[in-house]
Amino acid sequence: MSLGWRFLIVIYNLLIIAVSGIVVAMSIGRPEPVYYLDMMLSTSQYRMIAGLVAVVVIVIGLFGIVAALKRHNEKEIKPVNQVLVQNGFDGEVYMSLEAIKVLINRAVKKLDGTREVDSKIVQGPDGLVIDLHSRINPELAVPELSKAIQSAVKDDLEKVGGLQVAAVNVMIEGLPSK
Repeated sequence: MSLGWRFLIVIYNLLIIAVSGIVVAMSIGRPEPVYYLDMMLSTSQYRMIAGLVAVVVIVIGLFGIVAALKRHNEKEIKPVNQVLVQNGFDGEVYMSLEAIKVLINRAVKKLDGTREVDSKIVQGPDGLVIDLHSRINPELAVPELSKAIQSAVKDDLEKVGGLQVAAVNVMIEGLPSK
């Protein structure tokens, strides 16, 4: 939220607090708010100022309602530099992209048949979306090895890294000749 919006929200809330205080004072029988209200509305110039302030408060309130009800693109996928692993009373724990890539490479190296792996990581609404580009040995079945890569990467990132993984997409870029 921008600084301008924060300022408007503070001003709007202060006006709401002031009006609420006046209503409370009137409800307990204090005569001062009624006296000041009569004085404020006694001349046309004061009524004009009060009307302008009321219009400004209404406009700010309407903008606030529209902004609050406006849907943000929840399905937006963003590239990440770090990922929030844990948020607790003691603070937050983040993991860098490089650390995640090390976990991915370690998980893939456990499998026989993979030669090299490049990874791209983006943060989706349901967790990390990982795109792996891999070269594998030509003797192995692509569907079985791809499934094993997906499972190994997802399991390691969730168990070891504490990360939420939405998808692991595997792209076999080439089968080197024997």
